[in-house]
Amino acid sequence: MPVNILSILGIFRLLNPRGDQTRQVPVRYFRIRRRDGAEQTVRAKGRLRGANLMSGDDVALWGVVRRGTLHLRRASNLRTGAYSQLRSGRPWLPLVLNLATVAVLFGLFYGPVARVFSGSGS
Repeated sequence: MPVNILSILGIFRLLNPRGDQTRQVPVRYFRIRRRDGAEQTVRAKGRLRGANLMSGDDVALWGVVRRGTLHLRRASNLRTGAYSQLRSGRPWLPLVLNLATVAVLFGLFYGPVARVFSGSGS
């Protein structure tokens, strides 16, 4: 099988997952002032899909608090009615697709190749 077909299928990334380190996930920290006047640190990991959050907006935030920091999952801008969600990468999806491709190729070519080698030994 030619090498360029293997690269198209992403087999090399499957065999060397650390080779592609150019993908970076943005992480932003910012502080909000709650209604009771207290400040809360918010961590947003990933790209926002939807509306942007601007300074001075009234927002509703959803996430998990860990060690005093809110790890943001989604947000709603109460002033504009816009909704935002963090887009996270799905590193498992290319792996599953590559494994499925290898399984299909193995299933297609194993039978004919096995018959050729078992017939030549007789």
